[in-house]
Amino acid sequence: MYFSRICFRPDLSIGEIARIQCSNPYEEHQQLWSLFADDPEAERDFLFRTEPDHYYVVSKREPNDRKGIWYIDLKAYRPKPVQGAYYRFMLRVNPVVTKSDNNGKAHRHDVVMNAKKEAGFASLPNGEKPPVNQLIADAGFAWLKKRQHIHGFEVEQVSLLVSGYQQHSIRKRKQSKPIRFSTLDFSGILQVSSSEDLAEALSMGIGPAKAFGCGLLLLRRA
Repeated sequence: MYFSRICFRPDLSIGEIARIQCSNPYEEHQQLWSLFADDPEAERDFLFRTEPDHYYVVSKREPNDRKGIWYIDLKAYRPKPVQGAYYRFMLRVNPVVTKSDNNGKAHRHDVVMNAKKEAGFASLPNGEKPPVNQLIADAGFAWLKKRQHIHGFEVEQVSLLVSGYQQHSIRKRKQSKPIRFSTLDFSGILQVSSSEDLAEALSMGIGPAKAFGCGLLLLRRA
């Protein structure tokens, strides 16, 4: 495995950067995918997270800049979290809950919109509506709490910051049906409950929409 911090080469002009800069997560995925084009038959085997001026990427293969536009800070990645230790973490996710319709067909729903629906948010008088930020924080924590033990960690709500809730609508092609999904950022302190399960989460990611920059868990010792 490899961990990379990737950004545009510092000697590129503003005009060159403007021509190649991406406008949505799908374009970012396609651009980063070009770094792993050595095997056209391979499935996506990398995770990424977008920051304002760079990307973090975890990959099974070493990225290769054939276009000559990237600066890649690369290192081998063999995560070995220490059992019981505390780490500061960042995680961007696509938080969804799966529910079945009347025909038994499963559908994914945005957890925030689902929480609003269950609270009857739209029909409540303005003075009785819960604060939106609190609703987002509670829905986000509930989503993470259901998954934390599977992925080998524990997070207390008091140490968790839930932020950056966004809804996205993108098209792969001009005439295609838009892909809609939401993202939510978590940061805080976690404790390792299973080093093996957490190591797998660090390598494989957490939750859906990994092709759109979700799921990459970042750690550093607290």
